[in-house]
Amino acid sequence: MSNRRPVSVGFWPFGAVSASLGPVIIGALVAGFFIGLVLAMPKQVHWRRRARLAEKRVNELSNSPPGVHSTTVQALASK
Repeated sequence: MSNRRPVSVGFWPFGAVSASLGPVIIGALVAGFFIGLVLAMPKQVHWRRRARLAEKRVNELSNSPPGVHSTTVQALASK
């Protein structure tokens, strides 16, 4: 890294810290990664749960005896 001079990084409630530019950039990247992970996780949990339930339903339907599902659908459609 060619810029080894210290830079001042300040966060309002905590004050300012002087550090070299390399660790500041790496720290910002790591912090951004974890903040993005925390923000994206609830959406991933929702879609993974939905996919897991859909896969379970497909397995239930594929393991049922032949004709059971189609007759049930026909009976519901005729009502």
